[in-house]
Amino acid sequence: MTRLESPRITGSYPVWASLAQRSIRNYRELEQQSGVTFFEEVGGLNAGTKNHNFLQNMDKIMRDQNQSANVSRMTNDELRYKFPYFNFHPDDEGLHEVRDSGYINPRKLVQAEQTLASNNGCDVMRDIVNSVTRTGTGLLKVVTDTGSVYMAKKVLLTTGVSILSRDLLFGAIPDFGCTPETVALGQVSDSDAAKLKTMPVVVYKGTGNDWAPCYPRDKDGNVGFYFLPPVKYPDGKYYIKIGHTGYPGKQTLEPEAVADWYRNHGDAELGDKLYRLMQSLCKNVNFLGYCRAGCVTMQTPTHHPYIDMVTSSLGVAIGGNGWAAKSCDEIGRIAADMIITSSWNYDIPRDTFRIRYKKKKREASHSKL
Repeated sequence: MTRLESPRITGSYPVWASLAQRSIRNYRELEQQSGVTFFEEVGGLNAGTKNHNFLQNMDKIMRDQNQSANVSRMTNDELRYKFPYFNFHPDDEGLHEVRDSGYINPRKLVQAEQTLASNNGCDVMRDIVNSVTRTGTGLLKVVTDTGSVYMAKKVLLTTGVSILSRDLLFGAIPDFGCTPETVALGQVSDSDAAKLKTMPVVVYKGTGNDWAPCYPRDKDGNVGFYFLPPVKYPDGKYYIKIGHTGYPGKQTLEPEAVADWYRNHGDAELGDKLYRLMQSLCKNVNFLGYCRAGCVTMQTPTHHPYIDMVTSSLGVAIGGNGWAAKSCDEIGRIAADMIITSSWNYDIPRDTFRIRYKKKKREASHSKL
């Protein structure tokens, strides 16, 4: 099933907010030049308990980054009037993003990027890389699963959690965790989908209402989730998507367990609890059933992506921390400039994105640009 992600101009971390803003402002140009539509600007709503640190932090980042004109603060009465289909708590307030916020289809975004790359002279080879090795000539040898061999002066790896599944890093082991995620997709009728067409993307953190008592809370009693409006999926049906944030039961997977997590579509028990939470959140919506899906995010100890050189000829852009899809255009621009120029020309310091290792590389020390 196609996965959808929610771009927003606000964010819990200033660096991620900047990366998102700089990517989102290019979306329409990417769509126009590629002919591929991937962004639905339905708006975004950050909601939670009044005076909770979640909303306060969002509000501060918004003001620090001069985004106040794009976001309106909403009282509880305004929330209930604007979004009557949500079962908000009387103490809830919100930050409503009307412009530059909504949801994207990541597969179509990749298609748009690849289309433009191809149109500008890049060769796009659809294959799985099995290994990257050094040669005596100073070039890197890239071998794929189909047996194709490519020689390159430089290689940039953008693999995500699969970075250790192949022989790619000359023995280096980046410091990261594989965090499993589960989402529930509640099916709604065509008529309910039409009724909810103005629904924004919602991110919530707070004490919540009397929603699904079975849904887990954190140690402070808070509920966290994100919520996407009804979207027509490839099977012709409309689904509302809900996922957890700050889920207290989240564990870290070993890299070799990632494939099984995807095959099993995440956690069945958590998927059921998410669906029950979805049902209690929405007023007067008749859900026709649900399905679930699993994904895995690459979590770095810095909470920032790794955009760095492993050696003078091998670079990485990895470590999405669950926020990279909406920001991939800007992350790609940073990484491309780094690998091409062998220098750092960005206004955010390079140390912000420097890779950390679990142990020293055996064959080469970390080189400086």
